[in-house]
Parts: sequence; C-alpha cells; structure tokens
Amino acid sequence: GADGFYQHQFKKFARHRYRNDQPWMLKNVGVSINPIIEIATYISGRVAANMNFIAHQKLEGNNQTAGDLTNSLLVGKSELRKRFGGKVDAFLAKFTTPAFNTNSDFTDPFSVNQVSIAPLIDLGDVLYVPSQYILLKSVYESPFYWMIADKAYAPKSSTHRGEFLEKTVAVILEKIFGQDNVYTNVTLYDGKNIGGEIDVLVRYGEFVIVVQAKSKRVSLRARAGDQAALLSDFEGAIQAPYGQALRCAELIRQGARCVTRDGQKLEFLNAVRLFPMVILSDQFPASTLLSGALLKRTDEIAPDIWDVGFLDCVARILAFPIEFLFYLQARSENFERIYSDSEYNFLGFHINSKLALPADTDWMMLDRDYAGTVDDFMVCADLGIKADRPLGVLERLKIPLITEFFDVLRKADPMMSGVVVDLYDFSGAALSDLSTMIRGLRDEIADTGKSLKAFSVPTATGGITYAVVSKLDQDTKRAAELIGAKHKYDAKTDRWYVIVDCIDTEQPVDGLLSLIWPWEENEDEAERSRKVGSAFNSRYVKRTIGSAQSDEHPA
Repeated sequence: GADGFYQHQFKKFARHRYRNDQPWMLKNVGVSINPIIEIATYISGRVAANMNFIAHQKLEGNNQTAGDLTNSLLVGKSELRKRFGGKVDAFLAKFTTPAFNTNSDFTDPFSVNQVSIAPLIDLGDVLYVPSQYILLKSVYESPFYWMIADKAYAPKSSTHRGEFLEKTVAVILEKIFGQDNVYTNVTLYDGKNIGGEIDVLVRYGEFVIVVQAKSKRVSLRARAGDQAALLSDFEGAIQAPYGQALRCAELIRQGARCVTRDGQKLEFLNAVRLFPMVILSDQFPASTLLSGALLKRTDEIAPDIWDVGFLDCVARILAFPIEFLFYLQARSENFERIYSDSEYNFLGFHINSKLALPADTDWMMLDRDYAGTVDDFMVCADLGIKADRPLGVLERLKIPLITEFFDVLRKADPMMSGVVVDLYDFSGAALSDLSTMIRGLRDEIADTGKSLKAFSVPTATGGITYAVVSKLDQDTKRAAELIGAKHKYDAKTDRWYVIVDCIDTEQPVDGLLSLIWPWEENEDEAERSRKVGSAFNSRYVKRTIGSAQSDEHPA
C-alpha cells in the first residue's frame, strides 16, 4: 500500500508521542525526542539543499559527474557535531547502520531489516541518507522498539502511546466540530453493566462518530508479508477495535445510557446516523484493501479505518463539519463498489469530483493519480510553503440560490446538518433542477399572492419539504411543518427536513426544522396526513430531479 504519512506529520506527531517518555530516553538513550527531531530535520534539509545545488548546476550548464547526485546524499558527522554537540553521538547510536558486516539476522524475507529501524548508513566520517522520508518515519516509529526491549518499561510506554493517540484524535476532531461536541473516554451502560467504552465520541446534531483509537503497531514480519503475522496483527489492530466501535454504535442506537468521564450524561436523537471509526497511531500497510477483504462487519454500516496521519489530512482539507460528515457518508455508501490501495486516492477523487459512482457503473478502481490534489497541498507543508486548502467540488459549486443556500446551512445549527448532507448527495443536474423549482415557486407566490406553496423531494435517507411563503409567521411555519410531517409518515421514513423561504426577506433560508424520530404505523398520524393533504389541496406530481422525485403542494 501507499505511504500513510507526510514528512512533516512524522515530526509533529513524534514530538507529542514520546513527550512523556523523556526521562526514560535521557537515561537509556542519552537524548530526548526534541533533539532527535531537530537533528533528523537538519539532515533531511541538508540533503535537500545538496540536491538543489546539483540541480541548479546542471541547469546552468555546468558539467556533472555520475557521482555528484549520489554525493549529495552524504552528510558529514563533523558538521552535525559542530551544530548539535554531544547529542549527535547518542542520535547516531540509534539511527545508523554500519555499511559492512551488519544485518546478519536478515536470512529470509520475513526477517527484520535493521535499516528499517536505523536508516542512516554509516560510512565512517560521513552518513549516507538513502531516504529522507524513511529517516523521519523512523523518528516516529523506532523509539517504540527501544522501549519494548525494556520489559520493565514496556507497559508504561504502551500507556503513553495510547494517551497520545486518544488526545491527538480528540484535538483534531475538536478543530472541526468544536470542543463542545467532542468527548473522550465515554462509557456506555447496558442496564447496570458496562456495555462498552468509547475512546473519542463526536455528537453533532443527528450524527454520531464512534472512534476507537488503537496504538497497536503492525509487526515487521507482517510488513514483510508474513501471512500468519498479518492476520494476527489485523485482528488486534483493526478487527477487534472495529468490533468494539460497532458494539458501541449499536448500544447508542438502542438508547443505552452514555456517560462522559466527568459524569455528564449524553442524550441522542432516536434516529441517529452512526459512523464507527478506527484510528491507528501507525500506518497499517494496505489497510484500505485489507479492510474490504478481511473485516467482519455488518452490511448496514461500512467502516472507516484510518491512521492518525490521514485523519489529520482530512481534517485540514474538509475543515467544516458538513464537509467531513458528507465524506464519511460517501465513503460508507461506496465502500464495496469503489476500490483503491490508499485512502488518499478516495479523498482526492472526492475533492475533484465527489465520491460517488456514476449511474451506469457497477464498480470502479481509483489509482494514485487522484491523490495528486492532496499531495500538492500536504507536500507544501513538508516544504514549509504556505498553501490554501483545495476546495471541494461542492464548495466550488455555482448554482443560483443553491450556492447561497449551502453557504447558510454550512454554518447553521448542528441539528440541520443532515439536510445539507442529504442535498450534497444530489447530482449537479439535480441541484440545478432544484434551483429552477425554487425560483418557480417564488415567482408564483409573488404573482398570485398565495400564502404558501411547497414541494417535497425524497432523499437517500428520507426527504425534504421546501416551502415558499408570502409572510413569515407562526401559521405558515406550522403549515410547512405539517406538510413535512405528512410526507415523512407517508414515506415511512425516520427523518424529514422542512425548509421555509419567505419572499419578503433577503435571506435564502428563513426557517429550518428537522423531523427525526423512528417511523411507526399510527392511525392518528395517518388521519392527520389525510387532513393535511385535503387542507392544502395536495396533489402528487411526479417530477424528476436527478435521480429523485418531488411532490408539489399548491395552497
């Protein structure tokens, strides 16, 4: 599988990952994580400068020898000692591999290659740096191996890694959803007994994200392709925490008591949209393909198996709650029909085109080219270059009324997030048709003086009633609500949204209402539906909006 982190992420996360291990590192390694990062960063930058110099010499027409490019990968030890002092020797002891008489245990493809842990090749007075990426990756990963070798310290080290991951995931999600909507260490009670524990939980309107953060690493034997080791690691790193997330999601759906670590009881809607998610502290190679092939799951809920590097990337690009939630929904809906070897390919395709399968297509494979948009943005951070985040296709959308409508709803109350996510699911043609219908109703209300006209559109999860009114008051709001409730009941769905648009105001949206509760057959509701249909002279008019149909209600 493709690499999971960008270079600057290794440095950023390593600093926090091993912060609490500083006493052990100073005692046993002779240097803490911050100097390690500084030295590795300098080496990486020095190699980049050397290579840039060679490239400029060639552009200027200066003769180049065959060894010049290779020599640009050399960094002198004396240069490092002059800059960083005695810390360099402690650093080199952990991150260098001798060029000769080493790797004697590397006897089969599943053996541990010492260079994967200590990636700098020691040539005496100079170091050979075959890969800056692998060097920074080892800064993030290699201290793990040092600490587990100390049997007495290994349990404490494991605790620190788990705390790092939970806190990091929470901080990333708080940047999107706000601190008031993100909770850590949540306990679910099945009766009087503990039914499940959630590492990080996001509650945003009708959406709930259940995150299990897993700091279990993939063994080097599994990385090398050992099947037994791979299956064992997959069970521990992905299957088990996903099973926990799924169990917790089901408890929430059933109405289990949910308590935060500070004793706050969380309440949820009776019909929530749940996303179980597993976040790993390290990359699990090919986890995207393996999750599709090996993961035991339910058909109703598709998983999101990400590492913390990808979560960080998604949070930077899909920086608004609506954008993030819609991506989760799109990823879930297409989990079994769109394939790729990397989550970055899915994200890049989504930014450029929206992650959806064309109507005439049964199956699709995405290659690495689609990740180019993501790479361009994230590599700028690697190089210290400021870059604006790429705008998604729906943010670039320019359709009269719809663009303004989305701008308002992106920042609306979390309870209205569902209607935006459902509208995002419409095709561009469907949204254009929707715009035409809204303008038609506005013109008709203005010309005839009628108090209300509405149309209702089914969506993937329920439906939407759009009511245009001549005057915004309690009567017109109640009438719009009744029309929406009628269609919710008739459609036998758990959710329906009502949007009120008054022609006397400048706002594209004047009222929003979410009708969210489990549908059940009810004679009183059925009678109310019949009365509403009669009172508003309701007639059912089939009209295609993309793949959806709509109702029109003249009043």
